[in-house]
Amino acid sequence: MTRLPDTIGSGRILYLTLANNKFFGPIPRGIAKALENLSEILLLNNLLSGCLPYELGLLKQAVVFDAGNNFLTGPLPFSLACLEKLEVLNFAGNLLYGHIPEVLCGLGNLANLSLSDNYFTGFGPVCWRLIKNGVLDVKKNCIPGLPFQRSVGECAAFFARPRWLHLVDLLIMNNSKMLRSVTPTYLDSVMKSEKVLDEADRLLNEDFEKPIDELLNVIPRDRRTYLFSATMTKKVKKLQRACLKNPVKIEAASKYSTVDTLKQQYRFVPAKYKECYLVYILTEMSGSTSMVFTRTCDATTLLAYILRNLGFRAIPINGHMTQSKRLGALNKFKAGECNILICTDVASRGLDIPSVDMVINYDIPTNSKDYIHRVGRTARAGRSGVAISIVNQYELEWYLQIEKLIGKKHMP
Repeated sequence: MTRLPDTIGSGRILYLTLANNKFFGPIPRGIAKALENLSEILLLNNLLSGCLPYELGLLKQAVVFDAGNNFLTGPLPFSLACLEKLEVLNFAGNLLYGHIPEVLCGLGNLANLSLSDNYFTGFGPVCWRLIKNGVLDVKKNCIPGLPFQRSVGECAAFFARPRWLHLVDLLIMNNSKMLRSVTPTYLDSVMKSEKVLDEADRLLNEDFEKPIDELLNVIPRDRRTYLFSATMTKKVKKLQRACLKNPVKIEAASKYSTVDTLKQQYRFVPAKYKECYLVYILTEMSGSTSMVFTRTCDATTLLAYILRNLGFRAIPINGHMTQSKRLGALNKFKAGECNILICTDVASRGLDIPSVDMVINYDIPTNSKDYIHRVGRTARAGRSGVAISIVNQYELEWYLQIEKLIGKKHMP
C-alpha cells in the first residue's frame, strides 16, 4: 500500500494506468498539473479517498478517466466540464454525493458517464437526456423518482454520518459506541487494509468480546492486523479472536520487562500510616511531576482532597468522572497547573505524558501486569524516572508476584 505521488514522470506521458492496486489517500492535485497531456487515466479498483481536486479540469486532452470502485467522496467538481475531449468518465462505486452538474452532462463527446453506486441526490434536464439515451448510469444512488435506487433507510444513514469521516485515512476509536456510529460503509472505507489494536491483551479479553466481534464483522477479511501491548497474551484462544493467519511475532524486549532507566523502589509501611508516608514522599520530591495510583475511584477523590488541604497541587482522575472532566483533569496535569495526578488504572494505559518524573503505587495492583502499565507512565522514550511502591501487610503477596513476574528485586 502506498499513496499516489504528487508527480509521476514526465509531462509527455499519454497513458497512466494504476488500476487494480492498493493506492490510498486523495488524488494528488499535482498529477493533473504535471501531466496535462494525458489522454487516458485509469485509477479504478484502488483505495483512493477524499474529495476530487478541481485541478482535474486541467486534463484537457483526457479521453478516458476511470476512477471507479474507490472511496472518493464529496460533490463532482464543476471543473470536469473543461474536459471537452472526454468520452468515458467512470466514478461508479464511490461515496460521491450532491447534484450532478449540468455542465458535465453537456460535454459533447461523452459516450459513457457512469455514476452508479454512489449517493447523488439530483440532476437537471441535460443529464436527464443522457439517462434516457443510455449514456448516463445513475443506478444505486439516492435520486427520488428513479428506479433501481438505494433504499430510503440506506440514504438516510449515509447522510446522517459525520461528513468528516469520508475524508480520513486513519480512524482511531476507543469503544463500541464509536464503532456503532460509523459502521458499516464508512468504517469499511477508512479501514480497508490495516487494523491496529493497541493494548491488545486487554481488548482480547471477554469484556471486549462484543465490540471486537462487531469490528471484525465490518472490516474486510483481506487486511493486515497489528497487535501492540507491553504485556502481550500467549493464550491461543484470545489471539484467534483477532482472526490472525500466519502471524509474525516481534518482541522489542522480554515479555514483562521494565526499562533500564526506571529506578524501582518499595516502602514497607503499615496500612494505617499509608497516607502519612505518601505525604512524606511527595514532600521529599516536591516540584516533581507525579502520578499516584490507587485501587478505587473513591480513593482518588479522598487522597486528592487530603493533599489539597495540605497545600499540594493534586487532581483526581477516575472512571466515575465524565469524559469531559477526565480530559479537563488530564489537561491541567499536562499544563502544569497540577503536578500530582491521583488516578486509578484508567490512566495506566494509553497516556503519553512526557514529563512524568515519578509513579507512586499507593495501592499495589492485584494483577501483576497492571504494574507494568502503571510504571510505564514514567521513564518514557529514553528519559529516567522513579517508581515507588507503598506496600502494606495485606499487599505483600501481590508485590512478591510482581517481582516474580518482572524478574527483579526492588531496592527498599
